[in-house]
Amino acid sequence: MTDRRENEGELRVIIISFKEPSWVKCCFEDVNGKLHYFNEQVSMVIDLSKNFLDANSQYPQHGYFSCEVLNKNDRTAKIDIHNPCLQRDQNGESIFEVYLSQLNF
Repeated sequence: MTDRRENEGELRVIIISFKEPSWVKCCFEDVNGKLHYFNEQVSMVIDLSKNFLDANSQYPQHGYFSCEVLNKNDRTAKIDIHNPCLQRDQNGESIFEVYLSQLNF
């Protein structure tokens, strides 16, 4: 049985803007060059400076949010970002293929 922690990762995203009352708009690019956009709760997105994000923060900036790594090879990984606390992308997708360089383990 696989340890759950081995399947956890953090996907690097760009935090584009703050949306009231406590949401941020984020995006990332998959291996096919397609941009995926999300509106996420501020509490679910980690900015690299570890500062609290609000309407006065400077945007864009880089950040992370949690994902499950379904499988990976030496260059790419298939990830699932869906969990009860996070939304799917604006097209309803939750499973993506990204480069390993976009992930923290």
